[in-house]
Amino acid sequence: MRRAASRVSKPAIDASMRMQAPQGQSLRIDLWIARRLGRPDLYSGVTIPSQRMERQRAEIVGQGIGDHRVVGASTETWGALFERVHGEAL
Repeated sequence: MRRAASRVSKPAIDASMRMQAPQGQSLRIDLWIARRLGRPDLYSGVTIPSQRMERQRAEIVGQGIGDHRVVGASTETWGALFERVHGEAL
């Protein structure tokens, strides 16, 4: 039996599959990221994935948290999460 601490969280699995995800799934991941950034309104009026990605990048860089750990996810930093989800560095 595996210990709960060694299990990968559902948000981590979702994020790692983003490149293969249908549009609805990628929006769900983007909304999770916005909530973790403390900005649930980050994507107001935006529906294009590239715009959401740029808003995420601007918010992470603007807050200066690229090297801080993501709260409620894992030991991954915001910069590492962004790179894993979007396939490019901050």
